[in-house]
Amino acid sequence: MTDSPVDLVRRFARVLVDRDLSALDQLLTRDCVDHDALPGLPGGAGGVKLKLALYLAQHADARSDLERVVELPDRRVEAYWTTTFASGEASRFCGMFSIEARRIAAFRVDRVG
Repeated sequence: MTDSPVDLVRRFARVLVDRDLSALDQLLTRDCVDHDALPGLPGGAGGVKLKLALYLAQHADARSDLERVVELPDRRVEAYWTTTFASGEASRFCGMFSIEARRIAAFRVDRVG
């Protein structure tokens, strides 16, 4: 399957909705850089999977809705989504993803509202 950079980010978002972390194996480079990695976790795709597993366990009832995905120059993709937590609180996030060799090589996610 040949995904565009936007398709890759949409699939990444789908991983969180479906809670299917095994799908990350096809989306991330082995040495993927999480610019907001948690201290003590390994680097690379393994660390990303662990971080997301912790997030999903902590927020089991959270629901994320992808709002917009935009391809930028230099193989970068920007994505915006809103996550609604069990408490009813909703937060908006922006993610910046760098794509290399048809995989996500680096990303950063920031809360923007």
